[in-house]
Amino acid sequence: MSQEQFIVGILFSDNDNRTTATEDSFGWVANFKRFLEPMLEQVSGAFPSVVLFSESDMDHEKLRACKVLIPVISRDFLRSSPCQEALNTFFAAKSLGQRLYKVLKVPIDPQEQPEELRYFKGYDLYKYNLESGEAFQFRDFFDFEARGNYWMKLVDLAFDIQESIYQIETEKSSIGAGRKIYLAETTTDLAVARNVIRRELMRFGFEILPKAPLPVENYEQALQTALNESFLSIHLIGGAYGALLPGSPLSAIDLQNRQAAQHFSQEANQKGLSRVIWISPDQVDVSERQLAFITNLKRDISDQEGAEVFQTSLEDFKNFLRKELLDVQGRSGHLYRSTGARTSMGSAPQFYLIYDRVDEKAVGPLRSQFEQAGFEVSTPLFSGDLLTLRQHHLEKLRSFDVALIYQGRVNGKWVGVKLLDLLKAPGFGRNKPILGRILVMETAGEGQSPYARSEHIELIQGNSEEIKVRLDEYIGKLLSTTTDTR
Repeated sequence: MSQEQFIVGILFSDNDNRTTATEDSFGWVANFKRFLEPMLEQVSGAFPSVVLFSESDMDHEKLRACKVLIPVISRDFLRSSPCQEALNTFFAAKSLGQRLYKVLKVPIDPQEQPEELRYFKGYDLYKYNLESGEAFQFRDFFDFEARGNYWMKLVDLAFDIQESIYQIETEKSSIGAGRKIYLAETTTDLAVARNVIRRELMRFGFEILPKAPLPVENYEQALQTALNESFLSIHLIGGAYGALLPGSPLSAIDLQNRQAAQHFSQEANQKGLSRVIWISPDQVDVSERQLAFITNLKRDISDQEGAEVFQTSLEDFKNFLRKELLDVQGRSGHLYRSTGARTSMGSAPQFYLIYDRVDEKAVGPLRSQFEQAGFEVSTPLFSGDLLTLRQHHLEKLRSFDVALIYQGRVNGKWVGVKLLDLLKAPGFGRNKPILGRILVMETAGEGQSPYARSEHIELIQGNSEEIKVRLDEYIGKLLSTTTDTR
């Protein structure tokens, strides 16, 4: 398939593209299309065909040919039967490597969205007033607020579609022929997510185990048999712990993870089994036991033996799997195992120092500290157009071993955006683990981002001397750990 034939579809309700007397001749969706097209051309170097599919003008044959579909989610969209039928047409096409990226014109809770859409990556293209809690559509697409919200999300979408173009051009349905993956049984709240992953893997020719629910009578034996046949196990963790297995203090979710961890530890060198864990970021009504289980998953090193753990959107997780399974072509016959320093620290470790231009002088000592410890230091770009700046940032998020955000004269909102990028980094197409994420604050400050309290972020604050001492300790511990694993 040539890139000229690559079709990107935009699916929307008629009301979402209506104009008023006070607006220009373009509706919201038409503006979205005319902004997205040149951006796609710039980031991909290709000329994908962007086609509009409205509820009153729907070409189902052309819709089936779409490799990427962008539904514009709104209340009108949810009420539109033609839009729902169009989604069914797209999903039923079962084309290799289909991608879907949803755009939210207004805020809509995932639980209110069609079940098939809940776990796909979304882009919020509206403005939100933190004080009033109200959301508004952008009317002026070129003001300061739009540049920091609407356009930045549009840039992210363009890069994701560009990645899709590259991936689809290189994908082959036979890549998984003769190879088996254990996709762990899960609870009902993640049934749709499991089917999404299952369908994606089957498109590449992988055989998915178990083919039927494991028998309760000899559950552990049947589970072990399936693991013995598989080169990779995937575990999806939601908000429910699940019912206990007969005669066991554990649920199926818990037991599958424990047994896979044990199997990996004992058999990895011979069998090549890797284990990947995805924790849903959209959890509601989580039971106390499940909360404890998830906490242990993140913290207990024994539970993470040989595992990669993600808490990103399902689409980001799919992108990670896609990249890993495609990259396997040029490597050995199992999923690339990025175990600690052996892959990411084999040469000079990559350190990404994230700061705003106003703090450029203040971060000088931090840069020197990591350079003297043997790190290769990367910093943000401050000149160039929006696409260039974002592309540079995403490239560094894909390649860093350790990243540090410096909060000096910037506000908490800026820090929150950068912290969220770090937390989402595993879904940006990385092929090695993250060894450290640090937030440095010279003072406690006001308006601290809630992401700063994440267990995945090392928070260091104090005066310059206290920060230097803490960072020396952190670097020493990090280098000691990675040296031990070589």
